[in-house]
Amino acid sequence: MTQHLAIATTADDGYCLPAAAMLRSVVRHLPTGSSADVYFIDGGLSPENRRNVEQCCDSRVTLHWVPAIEIPGGELPDWGRLNSLTYQRLLLPELTQGTVDRLLYLDADMVVNQDLSRLWAEEHHGKTLLAVQDLAVPYVSSPLALQRYRDLGIPAHRKYFNAGVLLVDLKAWTERDLTARTFSYLREYYEDVVFHDQDALNAVAGDDWRELDVRWNQIASIAGQRFFAAPHLDSSEYRRLAQDPWIIHFAGAFKPWGSGCAGRGTELFFDYLDETPFRGWRPAPGMSDRLLHFYERRLRPIGYPFETAYLEWKAGVSRIHPASAARRDAA
Repeated sequence: MTQHLAIATTADDGYCLPAAAMLRSVVRHLPTGSSADVYFIDGGLSPENRRNVEQCCDSRVTLHWVPAIEIPGGELPDWGRLNSLTYQRLLLPELTQGTVDRLLYLDADMVVNQDLSRLWAEEHHGKTLLAVQDLAVPYVSSPLALQRYRDLGIPAHRKYFNAGVLLVDLKAWTERDLTARTFSYLREYYEDVVFHDQDALNAVAGDDWRELDVRWNQIASIAGQRFFAAPHLDSSEYRRLAQDPWIIHFAGAFKPWGSGCAGRGTELFFDYLDETPFRGWRPAPGMSDRLLHFYERRLRPIGYPFETAYLEWKAGVSRIHPASAARRDAA
């Protein structure tokens, strides 16, 4: 299947290395005769790292450097590992400036293990977004999902998608004003947001998304692990996801380039990385990474049920709006 794809991702210097591996994995699986425009949203890469990214491409890929857009209009949630670059995902129509009608967005912390033209061929059937139901947070009512789903009138059983892989109809996005609506949600529900722009997209898009095969977004640190069950998937579907992932997503704290452990995708990540200018690089973990590695290897089967509670607590104490904090301090 030969097609011309339009792909977007974003990274700063801190995520250049995984972004290079991701981009190289895309190129490796791009079939002969297919091509791609890659819109790389630049969150502040050094000239050297730009050159490193460029060397991950071949003649079939046209790389477009797109400066990140400054987001005006007030504070946005910024707790946890994510930084403000995550919100560039909500500005895709502005960033591409009408040059494409359709776009595949990929987070930088993943590797592709399948021909993306198969994903590109998926039909929208009137939906703005195509995405995969989140493996760890499958419903809007799940712990860590939409904290105010009842107030928003959203049914508890509605599926919650992971925004790391999105096939977007940009024309529909613009017509349905998703950018303004998502930023409005983030500011109104600031202290209830856990997963930043992903929460906003799930809240605002509602049922304006179509579900993709789960293999297009496998969460590496939990899929197939003995301590994790996925009761929202039937056993055969879960087995396919664990054994034959098409995109491996290193979401969460466990990263191959950090602690060096991220489930079964770690070896594959370094395989792709060794096809980039970062070939031969391996992490030299600090103390926190060593502790995380020890936890993942030895304690996580016991500790996993408590991870959600810890994240809920951490989010609760970290996402207090500055205006609320000022009022509290003045009281």
